[in-house]
Amino acid sequence: MKIIIIKKCGLGLPGKVLEVKSGYANNFLFPQQLAVVASTKNLADWEAKLKSAAKEIKVKEVQGTKLINKLQRQKVDLTLKANEQGHLYAAVAVADLVVAIKQQLKIDLVDESVELRDIIKTIGLTTAILKVNGQDVAIKINIKASA
Repeated sequence: MKIIIIKKCGLGLPGKVLEVKSGYANNFLFPQQLAVVASTKNLADWEAKLKSAAKEIKVKEVQGTKLINKLQRQKVDLTLKANEQGHLYAAVAVADLVVAIKQQLKIDLVDESVELRDIIKTIGLTTAILKVNGQDVAIKINIKASA
């Protein structure tokens, strides 16, 4: 029986067309939703799914580069608690930075897609390197002490 693998399993990666015994396909692969019968309709559906996924990836890449171009060389102000020597009680959190970017620059980011490369624990103007969607972006952060 010819099958198309639709989920990663021991037989291979999704999209691979294989010949397996019908009992194995009917009793294991189909109930576990790891494969479908390799009919012409299913093959056409799989090709369409691959094309739409590739198109979606291209759109996300374009949006990511636009977002990174918007963020580069921008300045964000943060007000955090600090002691008299100018040291913050807690390091700058990604969540605080994302909220500040949303409020001040009107750029919508997701916390999970942003990573702060260095730990920042002092007040003043700092250049921070963010990793947004896998690419490095330099952004200036002006940290002020709150009363």
